[in-house]
Amino acid sequence: MGRRIVMADGTIYEGAEIGYAGGVIWCYLKNTTIIDAFADFSDADKTEHLVFQYGEMQDEYTGYTVLAAMVQSENDAQIELRKGA
Repeated sequence: MGRRIVMADGTIYEGAEIGYAGGVIWCYLKNTTIIDAFADFSDADKTEHLVFQYGEMQDEYTGYTVLAAMVQSENDAQIELRKGA
């Protein structure tokens, strides 16, 4: 199994990663635009619980419901999420 993000509603982003730093998480989405990702990552119900699966391991993130930033690189999107109040 590769790397992927599974959202609370079961939406899956293959080839994606989550990194945690300074109280926020960054979601790195391969071959995705911020326009395509906006609807999913601005929906607090979908981001309330995220699972980052990598190999046979996984990390879970709960409560990251505030879309703080979106950055588009050449073929990838980077999304910053913060915990909601």
